[in-house]
Amino acid sequence: MLTLLYCSCNTRTLWDLWWSGNAALRYQPYRKIQSFDLHAGQVDKVKLSKARFVMNHLIEQEQCTEASVRVMAINERDQLFARAFINLYMYLETALELADFDARRYGDRSYLTVYDLIKEFDKATAAEAMEE
Repeated sequence: MLTLLYCSCNTRTLWDLWWSGNAALRYQPYRKIQSFDLHAGQVDKVKLSKARFVMNHLIEQEQCTEASVRVMAINERDQLFARAFINLYMYLETALELADFDARRYGDRSYLTVYDLIKEFDKATAAEAMEE
């Protein structure tokens, strides 16, 4: 079993770890980790679940599948991430201008923050739909 502390890394770092792992520490790609592989406790299992949710959301944002992303070259995956991440924020914050993206340092946000933003957006959208 693994004791793997999911850091509160930014979403880009998680993307790289998700698809390529960490060769220096001899970790497999994080997408292959299952909750039963972890024995560090419930915190790691929750973080794994949140990481999986964000990664799935990003690939679905670009209408891809895990299988199609898995076979991409690294530079293709990098380009996919760049598009998906910006498009995700444009979707979540419709008033966001592309120029604001870098100025407000969205790229530095933790994947846990991105998870919370997606959940908040989904909750607000569901509440609006109930009101109609």
